[in-house]
Amino acid sequence: MKDYYSGQRVKRSLLAFLFGKLGSGILGFLAFALVARLLEREEFGALVASMAFVEILIGLSTFGMDWVAAIWLPSYRIHAPQNVFWRFVGRMVALRAVCLVLASLLALAFAEWIARFVGLGDWLWVFRFYLLVACLDGMLRYLKDTVMDSLLMQGANQLSILLKNLCTVVFLSLGVAGYYHVDLLLVVRVEVATFCLALAVVTIALLFARARDRRAVPTASGDWREPTAAQLFAVARHNYATSLAQIVSAPNIFILGIERFLGLGATAAFGFARMLSDQVRKYLPSELFFGMIRTMIIATYARTGDMRELALHHSVLLKLGLFPVALLTGVLIAYGGPMVRWVGGDKYAGVEWLVLGFVGLLCLVVLKRNLELFLNASRHTGLMLRSSLAALAGIPIGFGALAAGGNLYHVVAALGIGEALVIWCALLGLWRRGIHYRISFGGIAKLFVPAILAGLAAHFLSSAGNVYLILGEAAVLCLVIMLIQWLTAPLSRDERRTLRRIVRSLRKRGGQSRAAPAGA
Repeated sequence: MKDYYSGQRVKRSLLAFLFGKLGSGILGFLAFALVARLLEREEFGALVASMAFVEILIGLSTFGMDWVAAIWLPSYRIHAPQNVFWRFVGRMVALRAVCLVLASLLALAFAEWIARFVGLGDWLWVFRFYLLVACLDGMLRYLKDTVMDSLLMQGANQLSILLKNLCTVVFLSLGVAGYYHVDLLLVVRVEVATFCLALAVVTIALLFARARDRRAVPTASGDWREPTAAQLFAVARHNYATSLAQIVSAPNIFILGIERFLGLGATAAFGFARMLSDQVRKYLPSELFFGMIRTMIIATYARTGDMRELALHHSVLLKLGLFPVALLTGVLIAYGGPMVRWVGGDKYAGVEWLVLGFVGLLCLVVLKRNLELFLNASRHTGLMLRSSLAALAGIPIGFGALAAGGNLYHVVAALGIGEALVIWCALLGLWRRGIHYRISFGGIAKLFVPAILAGLAAHFLSSAGNVYLILGEAAVLCLVIMLIQWLTAPLSRDERRTLRRIVRSLRKRGGQSRAAPAGA
């Protein structure tokens, strides 16, 4: 058995992740801002509604295969011979591709009816284009976030997104410079082309990795046996049912409802606020654990089986994930209005409190995904399924509010109620099973209370109108918040000890400590 998840490999992959995320995050934010500014509000609303349907289609076509691969690929990588491992990878990728294509073809057959139902009858061509995007985006996510994360191939992983975002920014910037007119058709074409580029990069990287493995010394499997079809199906069944509950109760469903009740203008405002908060979820450390770190935690638990250590690492990761969200909360409270206008222009003035609502919702999402990772790593997928069903309670609340003349804030509140119910049910289920998992609400409060208080003080005391002065004040505000957080010590003694052990393990060349993979 060869340890592919050594401290040295983890450290190299983590550095590639961090540097890649920094560049792709900046470019991704610029691309989003350019699209929001250049498109008319109605065009942006049609784009948001089409993207929402794509998200739903990708989720419906997973059939639990993402978690099957995420849970079992590290085990195959550690124990199985190279040819067995790559055969499993090939089967999973082929199955994912077939499901995506069949789902998109089925949606294409009913495209006209679906577009009319969700209020996109006048934008049918956008809807059809985005069915192609669904295939490309779905495969790219599966290869990047599941297969390549499990192989610690963060260099190629981040390069693909970096090139995609760079090309998007270049095309849109040339339009801003006056070389051509930027409209929705051009944005959609650029989207398809850049997805093809990113998919080509990750595919070539995987082929090179497979060729390199073939030249390596074969790995003996020892006493390890491949999981049975029944084991794989159990993981897929529970996680697919969980994802169905999450899809139905996710913002994408409400986006389609907002289009019917409030029109494309409100859809554009809701989509703008959600996509702006999504930049935090995708490109800041709040989502770090759900990519590469997911693989490390699963690999560590597969070796040790230590439930208490698993819970402790999750507690550290949760607070590290919420730290940047707390900083952003303080900055938005203080300077949300001018910052939103800089990004989207005057047509999105007044949306800053909606953005802040989505950031608050993001805190619940981070906590829920942390619980989801814990339950899947410890093989309690049935509990995650039952807990996820609680999110369905937010659907009648949200649509009932829209039907009664409610606004976008009622929808965000309904989403928050659904996420809170999922967390409560999961914690209750763990307590009943006698499993050690505790959320340090006191430590979380030490992250957010200083941020909220400092943000309110800056909001009432600041009178800066210049962009550079506001950015400077925002930087000082972040430093003040971090200083107060450091003085209040949100991490407990055990959590600080665990974090120091993780850092020391990663610094050691070729480190093999148990803590390194779990906390990288």
